[in-house]
Amino acid sequence: MIGAIKIEYPHLKEIRKSSHSFVDGTLHGGVMLGCIGPQLSSILSFIIAQKNILNGILMIVFYGVGFLAPFFVFGLIITDQTFQSKVANYMNSVQKLGGLLMMGAATYLIYFSFQGYI
Repeated sequence: MIGAIKIEYPHLKEIRKSSHSFVDGTLHGGVMLGCIGPQLSSILSFIIAQKNILNGILMIVFYGVGFLAPFFVFGLIITDQTFQSKVANYMNSVQKLGGLLMMGAATYLIYFSFQGYI
């Protein structure tokens, strides 16, 4: 994401109308469940271990908001032409910032897992 490797992405402006959209969405949802399941199960296990209902509700709400926010942003980017033209000028900076944030999050998790906090 920080630009070390160049990857050609498909052109998003090409609109494909498919009669198989439901099947495509179902397959993507099934693939995505492999990513959601372990995270959600670990959060639910942590909530059960804490035995605090208010903290559990807040954790699930923030998990849901954090999980859904990228879908709303990417949906807006893909469907709104005026937003695409405004964001296009900053796309390289946004991509590099995202890559740096991911590397920072990975460093954070690795460091604290070695310390025994995670």
